[in-house]
Amino acid sequence: MRVFCASLATETNTFSPLRTDFSDFEQGLYAPPGSHPDGPTLCSAVFPALRRRARRGEITLLEGTAAWAEPGGLLNQRAWTRLRDEILSQLRDAMPVRAVLLGLHGAMIAERCLDPEGELIEAVRGIVGPDVAVGATFDPHSHLSARRARFADVIVAFKEFPHTDFVETGEDCVALTLAAARGEVRPEISVHDARMIDMLPTHRQPMRGFIDRLRSLERANGVCDGDSRDGESRDSDGESHKNGTRENGILSVSVIHGFMAGDSPNLGAKVVVVTDGDRRRGDDLARRLADELFSFRGTTRPRFFSAREALERADSADVSGDGGAARAPVVVADVWDNPGGGVAGDSTILLREALRMRLRSAALATLWDPMAVRLCFAAGEGAVLQLRFGGKTSASAGAPIDARVTVTRLRRNASQRFGDSTVYLGDCAAIRIHGVNDEDDKNGAVNVDNKDDDNTAAVSVNDKDNNNGAAVVSAKNGAVNVNDKDDNSVAVTVNVKDGDKNGAAVNVHVNGKDDDNDGGGIEVVLNSRRAQTFSPDAFSNMGIDPAKKRVLIVKSSNHFQSAFAPIAADILYAGIDGLYPSDPKKTRYTRLHRPLWPMVENPHEVGDSRAAENSRVAENSRVAENPHAAESE
Repeated sequence: MRVFCASLATETNTFSPLRTDFSDFEQGLYAPPGSHPDGPTLCSAVFPALRRRARRGEITLLEGTAAWAEPGGLLNQRAWTRLRDEILSQLRDAMPVRAVLLGLHGAMIAERCLDPEGELIEAVRGIVGPDVAVGATFDPHSHLSARRARFADVIVAFKEFPHTDFVETGEDCVALTLAAARGEVRPEISVHDARMIDMLPTHRQPMRGFIDRLRSLERANGVCDGDSRDGESRDSDGESHKNGTRENGILSVSVIHGFMAGDSPNLGAKVVVVTDGDRRRGDDLARRLADELFSFRGTTRPRFFSAREALERADSADVSGDGGAARAPVVVADVWDNPGGGVAGDSTILLREALRMRLRSAALATLWDPMAVRLCFAAGEGAVLQLRFGGKTSASAGAPIDARVTVTRLRRNASQRFGDSTVYLGDCAAIRIHGVNDEDDKNGAVNVDNKDDDNTAAVSVNDKDNNNGAAVVSAKNGAVNVNDKDDNSVAVTVNVKDGDKNGAAVNVHVNGKDDDNDGGGIEVVLNSRRAQTFSPDAFSNMGIDPAKKRVLIVKSSNHFQSAFAPIAADILYAGIDGLYPSDPKKTRYTRLHRPLWPMVENPHEVGDSRAAENSRVAENSRVAENPHAAESE
C-alpha cells in the first residue's frame, strides 16, 4: 500500500504584534522529504508512526515536507502558498496512493486565507479522489471548519492539555486511516458545536473526568490505542487487533477547545466523533458530549492571581526541608506571556515584580531576547556587565530591565524536552541579576528638587526596606548617588523638578552588596528562539538546579504542568493582562459569525434572526478590514 504523509503547522494569534513568514518555519522545523527527524514533533507524530510500518513492510511510505513554526502572528501569504503548493506538488508526484496522512495544528490563519488547513485538505481530496483515505491530526486549540470534516475521512485531535498524548494521537490516526484504506472500517465524522470558548486544562476537574470517560467510551467500543510497534495493535484492555482494525462502533472521540487568540469564523469548542459507518449514532453522541462540555463553562480554569499575589504566595509558602533547605519549589506560571500562544515571551512584568519584592531564591525560564543573548556571548561566561533585556516587542509587555548581571552559563542551540520530543531554544544565556536601575520601583524613592539651579539639590531618601539607612544624600549639579549596602536588588525612583528649566541632569547609581554564595540574585534564562517552558531541564540544561530554588517562574499557560508537577510544592497561575486576548468578552472578534459563551450568556437560545444579524455585522466589519479575506472562504 502506497501512503503519502506531510505536516504543516503553526498557531496564529491574530492579535499579536508578531508576524510569521517562511524564516519562522526554517527556524522551527523545515524538513523536505526524507529529512524529518527520527523522533516525533508535536504536529508530525504521523511520520515516525508510518516509518515503523514501512520498516515492517506493511506500506510503501512516500514522505512530503514537514514544516512547523512557533506560534506567532498572522502568516505571510507568500509563505502559506509556497508551503501549500510544495506539499500538493509532492502528492501529485507520489500518485497513485491509497492513503494520505496530514499532521496539522489547525489554528493557522494567513493574510488572505482564514482556513488554510481546510483549503489544504480540500485540495488533497481534489488530487486523490473520493476513494483514497485521508486522515489528519489536530491540536485541540484549533478552529474546526465544516470544510475539514467534509473532505477528511478521519480527524483525531490530542485529548490532553497539556498535550502529553501527541504521539498516541499520531499513532491512532495512522491506524484508523490505514484501516479505512484497507476497507476494514468506513469512518463517518460527526461534529457538534458546543457554542463556547474557554480554557480547558485536562489535568484538573471537571475536564479530567470528562476525558477519562471519553477514553473509556472508546475502549468499550474496541477502539485501539494505536500502533503497538510490534505489528499488532491492542486496545486499552489488552485485546489484540491485527493491523489496527477496530470493532464496529465508535472509533474515536475528540474535543476541539478552540483558540481564543485567533479571529476566526470557526472559533469555539466542538466535539468530533468518528464512527464506523454509523453517522446517526455519531451525531447523537457528539451532541450529548457537546452539551455536557457546555455545562462546564466557567468552571474549568485554574485560579488566577495578580503578579504580586502569586509571588507573595510563592515566597511565603512552607517549602523548607531539613536544615531550612528548600524541599521543593513553588512554580508560578506567567500564563498569558506564553510563546505557545503566539506572543513574544519577553514580558518583564512578573520579573520586575519579583525584583521589587527582592526574592532571593528564584529563577525564570525563558525570556526571549536574541540581542541580549548575543551580548552575553560576546562578554563570555563569568563576565559581569550592564545588560538591558526583555520588554522589546510591545509597550504592554513591560519596559526593558536594565541591570548589572553575571553571565553564569552560555549554550549554543540549547533545548528542553516535551514528552518524546525535543524543543530547541536557540542560543541561550543564563544570567544572575545583582543590581537594577528601575524607574518604576517605589521601595527606594529619591526626590530631587532643584528649583534654583544653584548646584545644590534637595535630596530626600526613603529606603523602606533597609533598616540601616545607608545612603549618600549629598548632591551636586543634580547628581545623586544611592548606596544600599545590605541589598543587591535596590530599585530607585527619581523625580526631578527643575523650576528654572535649566535641564538638570540626574544620574542614579544603585550599588548593592554582591552575595552570590547565599542563593541571592534572581537567575534568568535568556533564549534566542521563542518557545514556552515545557520542562525543568529548561533550567538545569543552563546550570540552574530547579529543585534548589524557592520560586520558579515559567512562561507557559499549561504545557509545563505535567513535567513540573512532580518537583513542585505548589503551582500558581499569574494572569497578567497583555498581548494575549485572555477574556473573550473583551476581545474584538470581527469574523465570528455565531453566538458563543461567554460573549452571549445563552448562545443556544439565540434565534436565527439574531445570529444572522451578528453574522452580517461581523462580515461587514471583516471585509472592511480585509477586503481580500472573503476570497479564501
